[in-house]
Amino acid sequence: MCGCGNTFTILSTKGGTVYLEVCNQCHPFYAGRLKIKPAYYEMQAELEGGKKEE
Repeated sequence: MCGCGNTFTILSTKGGTVYLEVCNQCHPFYAGRLKIKPAYYEMQAELEGGKKEE
């Protein structure tokens, strides 16, 4: 069971209920609420910006 209330069926030797803090339903990256700009695009923008200044 996750903190957001989402439940999973998993195989575990622990037994009982396993509690998670975040899952794919509530984690910002997987839920689409986190915007990450890849380093490749940042580097490309810097190179293009440098060409314009010349």
